[in-house]
Parts: sequence; structure tokens; C-alpha cells
Amino acid sequence: MIDASIKSSQYGVTHIPLHLHSGYDGSQRIPQSNIIPAIRASGSITMATASTTYTFGTPQNNVPTSVFFYGVINHKTGTTTDIHSFVTGTAQLGQSYYFQPQSGTSVVTGGPMQQFTQSCSALIIDSTTPTSPVVNGFVGETHLIDMAYPAGTTVARATVTGFSANKVTIFTDTLATGWTITGNFVVS
Repeated sequence: MIDASIKSSQYGVTHIPLHLHSGYDGSQRIPQSNIIPAIRASGSITMATASTTYTFGTPQNNVPTSVFFYGVINHKTGTTTDIHSFVTGTAQLGQSYYFQPQSGTSVVTGGPMQQFTQSCSALIIDSTTPTSPVVNGFVGETHLIDMAYPAGTTVARATVTGFSANKVTIFTDTLATGWTITGNFVVS
């Protein structure tokens, strides 16, 4: 049936008739165990403790390929949140490279092969002085979540430290007093 469709195609574009891989219509049966579902998980988590490993369980035997973070890093003085930042971060799990500079306008893949790569960016709004808020931006590599404020002073950082068929682990390298990381993590 499919062979006839391929041979009759005038322009080399074939139309494959609807069929099942059931073993009854002449096509090979595909065992259910060979079908790998694309299972993902997401949820909001608050990280409020430094030097802590957070474990994100994944459905059994579902090796994750990426982690996305969409959230905020906030600072409180007393009961008032005075510094807000919106942060996005991505980790590509599995063998990968960081871009290396080639010229002023181009990059190439290179450097040592990594077990995973990660990077992030943040937009910071400091309203400590309400009459003149400060807006700043930050971009970082090698961490899923990273924020330095003021410039050069790391106040919040979380890094993917490992992954397997059942979990992803993220470590809060730095979380200064008064700072929290809250956001939606997506593991796929």
C-alpha cells in the first residue's frame, strides 16, 4: 500500500495513507516500550536558604534535557521588599559547550565539553530610595540563577549540580541575608 503510493507519486512527494503500526495491516508493530513519552514537570518553589541542595524529582526513567527558571529575586528590609529583580535562567543538560569569542562580532562553540551548560539574565529595580529608584541589568554564565547587586557583590546564586533519570539537583551557592529566590521551574 505505501510502496504503491511512493511509486505513483508524480513529483516525488508522497502521501502516506493513514495506517496503524499494529502488525495487522502489513506495517511493523512498534512495541509500547519503544515509545518514549515527553514528560515534563513544573512548579513554583521558594529558595530561602543558602548552601542548600534542592532536588527536583522527574518521572521515573525520564532523563531531563533542560531546566528553565522564570522568577524573581527579592530583598526585604524588615517587612518591606525594597529590591526586586526579574530573572530568567536556562540549563541545557547533557554534553554541550559554551560559546567562545572568535571576533568582535562572532562566536564559535569550543572550550572543554561540559556535562551541562547554564546561563541567566536579570533586571533589577532598587527602590530603597523611592524618589529615585535604580534600574540595572545583569547577565551571567555558568549558573541557572545569578544576581550581583551592587555590581560585583553576589547576593543570590543557584547552580544545577547534577541530573539523572530520576532527578535534577540545584544548589544555592549564595543567598545573602534578606534575599529570596522564588519562581517557576520547568524541567523537561
